[in-house]
Amino acid sequence: MAGSGVSASNAKELSELGVDALHFTSHQTNPEKEQLGMGVKTIPNPEKIGSIMAIINQA
Repeated sequence: MAGSGVSASNAKELSELGVDALHFTSHQTNPEKEQLGMGVKTIPNPEKIGSIMAIINQA
């Protein structure tokens, strides 16, 4: 499993090297605050997920 720094620009190369799993950040911060002051609220980033999946599915 490859992780840390996986992006649309290197996902295909990693896949072609035989890496069978990619671990990447798939969220973005949301300007809303979490209730009870529990940190930054995050939401999924469909553009990032979609771009990496499209590249992987080409391989």
